[in-house]
Amino acid sequence: MPAITFIQKTDIDFNEQLKVFAERIDDYATGLGVTPSEVNSIKADALYYNWVIKTALLYKNYAQALTLFKQSARKGTNKNIDLSFNPPPTPDSPPPAVKPNIQFRFSKLVKKIKSSKNYDKSVGAAMGIEAVRPHFDLDAGQPKLKVEVVGEIPIIKYKRGKYDGIQIWKNTGTGWTMFATATLPKYKDDSKLPTMGEAAIWKYKAIYIYKDQPVGHWSEEITVTVTRQVGE
Repeated sequence: MPAITFIQKTDIDFNEQLKVFAERIDDYATGLGVTPSEVNSIKADALYYNWVIKTALLYKNYAQALTLFKQSARKGTNKNIDLSFNPPPTPDSPPPAVKPNIQFRFSKLVKKIKSSKNYDKSVGAAMGIEAVRPHFDLDAGQPKLKVEVVGEIPIIKYKRGKYDGIQIWKNTGTGWTMFATATLPKYKDDSKLPTMGEAAIWKYKAIYIYKDQPVGHWSEEITVTVTRQVGE
C-alpha cells in the first residue's frame, strides 16, 4: 500500500493547501515554534505559487481556445462563426519571486511543526497538513480484468486492492456460469482446451468479494481465443 502523505498531489490542490496554511500560520506560529522569518517565507511562497498556477491556467485556457480557432479557420463549417483573432491574455503582475522547490520548504516547515510538543491533529487539520485517509467504499469497486495467454493457457489478471479477491464467471458459448474464486492477482484457467485444429472463444467477467460476499460492480467482459497447439 502506498504511503499516505499530507501533501496534495495535483498542482491546483497543492496551491489551495498552501493558501490555507499561509492564511492560518499566524494563529499557531508562536506556540509551534515557527519564527517570523519562516512565516514570511511560507507566505511569500504561497503568494508566488498562486500567481504561477493562475498564470498557467490562463495560458492553458487560451491555448485550448486558440486550437479551436485554428481548426475553425481551416475546416469550420459554420459560415457565421467569428474568426476575429483574440490576442494572448495578459497575466497579473507577479509578486516577488522566490527560490525554486516550494514544496520542499513547505514539507520541511511542516516536519518542524509536527515535532513540536504543542502540535496535535486538530491543529494539523485546521492548517491543512494532516493526511486524509481515503474512504474505502465497498460498493464502489469494479475489477478491471486483463487476460494473457501463456503457453495456450489464459491468465486472468486484476488488482485486488482492499478486497479479498474476485468471483470469476465464464461463458464458453452456452451462457454465464460461476467459474472460480481468485484471491491472488493472477488466476490460471486450466480448463480443457479445444481439440487440435479448432479454436474456442472464452469470455470472462468478475465481481469483487469481501468476507465471502460479492460486492461492488461487475467488471467489463473480456474475451480470449484459445487453441491447442500441441496434441495430447
